[in-house]
Amino acid sequence: MHLDEPSPVFLFYISQPSFFPVHKGNIEAHGAIDERGTGWFRPGEMISNGAFVLTEWTTNTVVSMEPNDQYWDRKTVRLNGAHFYPIDNQDTQYRAFQTGQVHAALHIPLHIITELERTRPPEYRNHLLHGIYYYEFNVSVPPLNDPRIRKALNLAVNRKDIVEQVTQGGQRPAYSFIPLDVNQYQPRDTLTEDIEEARRLLAEAGYPNGEEFPELEILYNTAENHRKIAEAIQQMWNVNLGINIKLVNMEWKVYLDTRDNGDYQIARAGWGSDPDYLGYLSLFVGDSGLNRTTWSNERFDELFTQASFMMDPKKRIRTAHDAESILLDELPMVPLYFYTRNYLVDTRVKNWHNTPLDTRLLKYMYLEE
Repeated sequence: MHLDEPSPVFLFYISQPSFFPVHKGNIEAHGAIDERGTGWFRPGEMISNGAFVLTEWTTNTVVSMEPNDQYWDRKTVRLNGAHFYPIDNQDTQYRAFQTGQVHAALHIPLHIITELERTRPPEYRNHLLHGIYYYEFNVSVPPLNDPRIRKALNLAVNRKDIVEQVTQGGQRPAYSFIPLDVNQYQPRDTLTEDIEEARRLLAEAGYPNGEEFPELEILYNTAENHRKIAEAIQQMWNVNLGINIKLVNMEWKVYLDTRDNGDYQIARAGWGSDPDYLGYLSLFVGDSGLNRTTWSNERFDELFTQASFMMDPKKRIRTAHDAESILLDELPMVPLYFYTRNYLVDTRVKNWHNTPLDTRLLKYMYLEE
């Protein structure tokens, strides 16, 4: 591999799952290397160089694997197998854990999390993640094309109330966009809550006390926590600014298509498990395929590009600070909170470690008798 430019985070990224090696000949035996859905990854077809091999993949039912007897460190593997169940409903997943059908429940209902936070049983896990929950604006849609409106909407949100009264899972309010401690990054500039300034900006933009402000829509995908957060934001903007917000709920695939097509005004979004702080800023680079806001700022793009190739870590962070400062001034989004992972793991499961990227290896896990 040859790099055209120096990269201070090259080693970070090649350690991520997207860079794990696969068997080229195995892929080409089923079609072109860049062809999707050819079946090379199906049970009995995929060649694995990891500690496990895929044995079953039944859509919406189960994904199963067993130890790879060709693995170089086979003696370290203590599990006889692993099964992953795609249980969408959080209540169903919680019941499956309670009845012993699964050893881990990674998505549990909000009301259960609230109780778990209070009682802290030994099977409950809670830790901060490198990730952010936010709302993104489609800035091509009036009046969201006015930065004063976007700032007013940001200033009228009480993030502390959201994490303490709504999500209640130990999340941290997001007063910046890049999560804390990602590759040693700490924010320099932060947002505040300021209702009076929000009202002043709204009036300056032509909507005193929210008069004649058009009804905007918040798009979110189906889940109890997304609904409750949207309802809280809806109420804050109504009480603090006098504006009306409509909530639009869509199933996951429809929600994704709607966002990707730019057919929205305000949409729930999230980003996480990125090992470098520039990964979060990349969401707003003008020509990025990840930028669905249509926001673009030439100086922001320049700073992002400069930081991408800087080998001096201190200078690189300062440049990222300057880029994030522009982002927090223009505000094509509403940062809400930094993620925590709240889930349940059977106490017999050993070597399940908490990590800020929420990754772990089955190779080292085992079930205690």
